Amino acid sequence: ATQAAMNAQEDNKFMGKKERRRSSVYKPFEGDYLKLSQNIAALKLLTKYGEKTIAFSDSVLKVNQRFKMQDRILMITEEGIYNLDPSSFKIKRRMAIADMGHISLSSLPDNFFAIHIPSEYDYLFVSKRKVEIVLRLMVNYEKLTGKSLLVKFADRFEYQADPSSFREVIFTRGEGGVNTQILKSSG
Repeated sequence: ATQAAMNAQEDNKFMGKKERRRSSVYKPFEGDYLKLSQNIAALKLLTKYGEKTIAFSDSVLKVNQRFKMQDRILMITEEGIYNLDPSSFKIKRRMAIADMGHISLSSLPDNFFAIHIPSEYDYLFVSKRKVEIVLRLMVNYEKLTGKSLLVKFADRFEYQADPSSFREVIFTRGEGGVNTQILKSSG
């Protein structure tokens, strides 16, 4: 996707449904924020998986199955989503973009998003660049599958934190912003 095309999809509400912070509405999309296309370790990963380009890279927080926030690098290529350890560049997990079921976001101005992988388990991430991440995943998914990626907006959603446990994320408007709760769920 071109920069202009991705920016054209933006408005004050992302996809007409998600509130945006005033400061984030007009931020330009840069893609490879960590300049991994110039990083030898990242380029070795691309070669290993037969990929050619890095569409997006940035530092994010991943919410693990024990409700802890972990620093991670999120790298998106033409076919894969990589969860990398920021200190070693080791792959914690690679997900095929074509295997995504959908993405979940709240309608409020928070930074959480869930990537749902029905054949495995899901990820809950926190990023100030969630709109850019979602748009890049939508474009790459459509290129790979010929179908539109489903993006669901709800102020309460479930995700599968690991192969055997589910979590529920609840977003409420509070004083000074958005309150987010992550609870165990029966699935």
